[in-house]
Amino acid sequence: MVKNRKGDVWGAILLLLVCAVLFCACTGANEIGSREDEITPREETVGTLYSLQEAYDKGFLTKADILHIVYFLNDSVFEVIPVTVDGEVWARDDFVPQIETPALSMLYQKIINDMKMAFYEKHRQGLNDAIQWLEDNGYRDKGDKVIDSISVFSFLGEYNDSFAIRISSNLIEHGTGNFTENVASIEWDQFGLPVTIYRALSKEEKDE
Repeated sequence: MVKNRKGDVWGAILLLLVCAVLFCACTGANEIGSREDEITPREETVGTLYSLQEAYDKGFLTKADILHIVYFLNDSVFEVIPVTVDGEVWARDDFVPQIETPALSMLYQKIINDMKMAFYEKHRQGLNDAIQWLEDNGYRDKGDKVIDSISVFSFLGEYNDSFAIRISSNLIEHGTGNFTENVASIEWDQFGLPVTIYRALSKEEKDE
């Protein structure tokens, strides 16, 4: 009987060891999965890019938001008002921003990565064609990532989950001239890259 008891004891110890190994393996896998979730941008978090006019028309931006964006873009803003003097429309430039001056350094790298991915999704075909042409003609190393050609050049503030930015890719040509913009009766001279609005997907939009 003593011999049988020893066999039972060793059997129990062996069973405990097997359970311990399995538990550690499962726990380790969960920890690795969690870390990957934290450092890898999830596709469903990538939002959409809009023009200023589109964002305003959809109700993502208010007139006050546009005033702030233009002020931070040009250091001044002119609002067209329905007042005429001798037949001319007058404008005023007495706007004082109510938020801290934004800077690109305020954005987390995660949100910048999402912005770049949104830009790629919007211009996927053109960017892929451009990089393929460059590779085929020896102007770019094969295997270079298209996403690395995209940069966020400036940040002009966050307004109710809408981020005002200037973003582009060095694979896309842009004019260097200026043109006049007018949104919500606010008029300004736009130089170079236009202002783009990045808006992350809402929970309702993710579930659709």
